[in-house]
Amino acid sequence: MGTRRICAVLLAAAVGLSAVPASAGAAMRKATGKTNQGLAALVWVREDNSIALVRLRYRAKCRADGFYWRDNMYFRDNERKPFKRDGANFSDGGKFTAQYREGPAVFNTKMSGGPTAEGGWQGTFTTTVRVYNKRKKLTDFCRTPAITWKVGAPG
Repeated sequence: MGTRRICAVLLAAAVGLSAVPASAGAAMRKATGKTNQGLAALVWVREDNSIALVRLRYRAKCRADGFYWRDNMYFRDNERKPFKRDGANFSDGGKFTAQYREGPAVFNTKMSGGPTAEGGWQGTFTTTVRVYNKRKKLTDFCRTPAITWKVGAPG
């Protein structure tokens, strides 16, 4: 189990290095903040004030006593999979599988957000993680509570 956590952190770090949108520059602005778990939240905002990327760090309690799944979750608004929009509010989520040395992990996520009166953004996030070994046997199940996140106005 400890090795799985280390692999998750290493994968998160590798993904984090490639998470900045390709067009991040003068056209994109970054807004930072925190989740109610006290972990980092980051949003990239386009020139038209629409959200391009939301990155949330989280901690999910696992069924195995004393274990937590710590990771980053990235939500990207792009042509291939755009955010669902309702005015200035947006949402994203779904199910995906990530491969680790010990076996696959299946994530089921939901995220929503919208503008704040102060010019920033806020929202909610939940995820579950089903952890399997190489033989595809479920070894653990991890879940976040309903996490809230808030970032300030982009700089």
